[in-house]
Amino acid sequence: MTLIHPINQLKIEKKADVLKRVGLSQATLHRRINDGTFPPAVQLGPKAVGFMSHEVDAFLIACAIGEDKKRVVAELLAQRQTLKQANPLLQYMNFQ
Repeated sequence: MTLIHPINQLKIEKKADVLKRVGLSQATLHRRINDGTFPPAVQLGPKAVGFMSHEVDAFLIACAIGEDKKRVVAELLAQRQTLKQANPLLQYMNFQ
Protein backbone atom coordinates (compact mmCIF):
# COMPACT_ATOMS: atom_id res chain seq x y z
CA MET A 1 0.00 0.00 0.00
CA THR A 2 1.63 3.22 -1.14
CA LEU A 3 0.03 6.38 0.16
CA ILE A 4 2.40 9.29 -0.42
CA HIS A 5 0.64 12.52 0.49
CA PRO A 6 1.41 15.90 -1.10
CA ILE A 7 3.48 17.89 1.39
CA ASN A 8 1.38 21.03 0.89
CA GLN A 9 -1.77 19.18 2.04
CA LEU A 10 -0.50 17.74 5.32
CA LYS A 11 -2.89 17.99 8.25
CA ILE A 12 -2.45 17.16 11.92
CA GLU A 13 -5.30 15.83 14.05
CA LYS A 14 -5.65 15.98 17.83
CA LYS A 15 -5.73 12.69 19.70
CA ALA A 16 -9.36 13.18 20.78
CA ASP A 17 -10.39 13.61 17.14
CA VAL A 18 -8.44 10.52 16.09
CA LEU A 19 -10.04 8.43 18.84
CA LYS A 20 -13.52 9.44 17.67
CA ARG A 21 -12.61 8.86 14.04
CA VAL A 22 -11.17 5.36 14.43
CA GLY A 23 -13.44 4.21 17.25
CA LEU A 24 -10.67 3.04 19.57
CA SER A 25 -10.26 3.66 23.28
CA GLN A 26 -7.21 5.58 24.44
CA ALA A 27 -5.74 2.39 25.93
CA THR A 28 -6.23 0.45 22.68
CA LEU A 29 -4.74 3.29 20.64
CA HIS A 30 -1.60 3.30 22.81
CA ARG A 31 -1.37 -0.49 22.70
CA ARG A 32 -1.55 -0.40 18.89
CA ILE A 33 1.08 2.33 18.70
CA ASN A 34 3.36 0.30 20.98
CA ASP A 35 2.92 -2.90 18.95
CA GLY A 36 3.44 -1.10 15.64
CA THR A 37 -0.09 -1.43 14.28
CA PHE A 38 -1.00 2.27 14.46
CA PRO A 39 1.17 5.19 13.35
CA PRO A 40 2.67 7.07 16.30
CA ALA A 41 1.90 10.70 17.00
CA VAL A 42 4.28 13.48 16.06
CA GLN A 43 5.62 15.81 18.72
CA LEU A 44 4.33 19.37 18.23
CA GLY A 45 5.68 20.85 21.44
CA PRO A 46 6.75 19.88 24.96
CA LYS A 47 3.25 18.68 25.86
CA ALA A 48 1.48 18.59 22.51
CA VAL A 49 1.21 15.75 20.01
CA GLY A 50 -0.85 15.18 16.92
CA PHE A 51 -1.47 12.50 14.33
CA MET A 52 -0.84 12.89 10.62
CA SER A 53 -4.28 12.76 9.02
CA HIS A 54 -3.14 10.82 5.95
CA GLU A 55 -1.54 8.19 8.23
CA VAL A 56 -4.85 7.74 10.06
CA ASP A 57 -6.51 7.43 6.63
CA ALA A 58 -4.02 4.70 5.70
CA PHE A 59 -4.78 2.83 8.94
CA LEU A 60 -8.52 2.94 8.21
CA ILE A 61 -7.97 1.76 4.64
CA ALA A 62 -5.76 -1.08 5.92
CA CYS A 63 -8.56 -2.14 8.27
CA ALA A 64 -11.14 -2.00 5.49
CA ILE A 65 -9.15 -4.12 3.03
CA GLY A 66 -7.51 -6.52 5.48
CA GLU A 67 -3.99 -5.20 4.88
CA ASP A 68 -1.18 -6.04 7.33
CA LYS A 69 -1.22 -3.02 9.65
CA LYS A 70 2.38 -3.50 10.82
CA ARG A 71 3.59 -3.34 7.24
CA VAL A 72 1.47 -0.27 6.53
CA VAL A 73 2.78 1.53 9.62
CA ALA A 74 6.38 0.64 8.72
CA GLU A 75 5.84 2.09 5.25
CA LEU A 76 4.27 5.25 6.68
CA LEU A 77 7.24 5.78 8.99
CA ALA A 78 9.58 5.38 6.02
CA GLN A 79 7.51 8.00 4.18
CA ARG A 80 8.10 10.45 7.03
CA GLN A 81 11.77 10.37 6.06
CA THR A 82 10.74 11.12 2.47
CA LEU A 83 8.84 14.18 3.73
CA LYS A 84 11.97 15.34 5.49
CA GLN A 85 14.03 14.94 2.32
CA ALA A 86 11.39 16.78 0.27
CA ASN A 87 11.63 19.91 2.41
CA PRO A 88 14.68 22.06 1.53
CA LEU A 89 14.40 24.09 4.74
CA LEU A 90 14.68 20.97 6.87
CA GLN A 91 17.66 19.82 4.80
CA TYR A 92 19.31 23.24 5.24
CA MET A 93 18.79 23.10 9.00
CA ASN A 94 20.14 19.52 9.12
CA PHE A 95 16.89 18.63 10.84
CA GLN A 96 17.17 15.47 12.94
